Amino acid sequence: MNFIMVIGIIIMAAAIIWGIYSLIIKKWSWKKRIIFLLIAFIAAGIVQYGDNVRKMTFTKEELAFMQENKKFSSFTDGDIELYYRSLMTFENSKPETYEKYYNQFLEWKTDQFMEMNKHRELSREEAKGFVEKDMKSRRK
Repeated sequence: MNFIMVIGIIIMAAAIIWGIYSLIIKKWSWKKRIIFLLIAFIAAGIVQYGDNVRKMTFTKEELAFMQENKKFSSFTDGDIELYYRSLMTFENSKPETYEKYYNQFLEWKTDQFMEMNKHRELSREEAKGFVEKDMKSRRK
């Protein structure tokens, strides 16, 4: 959870408390209902925006893992978990971040693809072609 999400949650909580208070204590006019719904939708939008920012930003743990630059074959179970988490962040990242880490993830995904498809006896270049095509299709 990041700061933007916290702001949205606080606004939403205040709107809900105000709505409950107004519903129990006072009669609502149409104007108040519309204002309440507008505030609630704006707060929900702020929370969603904060969540999108969170999905596009690498954590310190993920950055430290990527800077180690290990080979895929030497990944431990914890490394694999970090790899998948950082892969999801990578796929949702900003274009400049995507370009910065593209080669590293291309190598890791190629190694993973070759390991999972040993029975196909593909060359590294063929596997890299499949992975590049897959990475382009996942990029929005």
